[in-house]
Amino acid sequence: MQFYHRQVTLMLLTGALPGREAVRLLLDHEPQRSGEGEVETALRLLARVIPAYPRAFDLVLADALYAEAPFFNFLLAHGKHALVVLKDERRNLYQDATGLFEHVAPQPGSYRSRQCHWWDFPDLLTWPQVRPRCAWCVPWRLIRFVGNSTSRTILNKVTGSG
Repeated sequence: MQFYHRQVTLMLLTGALPGREAVRLLLDHEPQRSGEGEVETALRLLARVIPAYPRAFDLVLADALYAEAPFFNFLLAHGKHALVVLKDERRNLYQDATGLFEHVAPQPGSYRSRQCHWWDFPDLLTWPQVRPRCAWCVPWRLIRFVGNSTSRTILNKVTGSG
């Protein structure tokens, strides 16, 4: 018989000086309750951590599992940014993104001395379930990077002018 501990962990990753590793600090964790989804657990953790450490972080980096409207709405309501890899082909947002890539030529570039192509679509409004809570919020930005054997699509919520 095997037993697994299921939990969501929130870590702070700091910037690193050239040639040095980034510092990783465990900020908090939340056990996943029986029958509860991971995103629900993460929201409970963030609801506790953000008031306790309101300025500890600005960006939440999450797996594709977190590309759900309630998760983004929660972060928007608390003035946080999100960066999520978009993988699930069944999601409407993924299908919208695929349609954009088919009609716009990529930009050539290089990353770590490898040739690549990328697409950048700022100011998207194709996810009506996600609601910015302020007039100055920039909607959604979708970035796709394809290099050698790597293809990643990233959904990025940005606020402000940058």
